Amino acid sequence: NNVKYSFEDSELSKFQTGFEYGDERFYTSISHTYQKNGDSSSGDDINFISARVDFNLNQNYTISGEYDYDFDKDFNRLYRVALSSKFGCWGYKISYKELVQPSLSSYGTTYSKKRGFYIEFNLASIGGIKQEISNDSDKLFARR
Repeated sequence: NNVKYSFEDSELSKFQTGFEYGDERFYTSISHTYQKNGDSSSGDDINFISARVDFNLNQNYTISGEYDYDFDKDFNRLYRVALSSKFGCWGYKISYKELVQPSLSSYGTTYSKKRGFYIEFNLASIGGIKQEISNDSDKLFARR
């Protein structure tokens, strides 16, 4: 947990909190982040929640999911589902991810969406190789 309060401005400028739980078969975490950036009219504040769940199917396979939601801009920022495996000194992960990224333009805020399937191969102590197959959609939608 992290709290930053300005006595000079009498306002909360940053607040982060989270919760984690895990055992040998299950892991979950949820966290919330708020950070004030600039004045209230700038729209640059950060205010989102993140959640993650991992479930070990057996000693070799894990299924997982991740989700981020932006409260200030009212959209799903990220979601991902994955199946991963580990066999001794090597493993792989297959996942699908969708990421929405806002950007400012003369039309207001536009959002681009990046979707993709990811395949990762990992060798312990050496590193990994990752391949991405994605579909980028620039200027998916705009908000004023």
